[in-house]
Amino acid sequence: MAKKTINPEDLFQSKWHELRTELTEWDDYSECYDGLTRYWCSEVVFEVYWFAEKTGKASYNLYLTEDLALAGFNVELSEQPNLEWKHKLAEALCWKEIAEAVIKEATGNQLELFND
Repeated sequence: MAKKTINPEDLFQSKWHELRTELTEWDDYSECYDGLTRYWCSEVVFEVYWFAEKTGKASYNLYLTEDLALAGFNVELSEQPNLEWKHKLAEALCWKEIAEAVIKEATGNQLELFND
């Protein structure tokens, strides 16, 4: 039996949950981190890759990477969304707030010290 298909635009209306966030410090450059936050809804899993770069005594810049992965497990995607669409979904899921909280916990820095 063929899987149902879903239009990626419909995923903006789905009920999303944060599955987990992973953080890894760079070996060759201290005070930089790679992060991965996984989200899921009943149709798909979305992996948001980001990194944090220390810019001062206690401040960080946060960036999304281009390695954003969307995969259906209960449905097939009617089309594979482009990077701009994936960035919009990551923003809608508040990736930056989650990244800030994880960096704060790992480093002990205050949230208001983050830069855009």
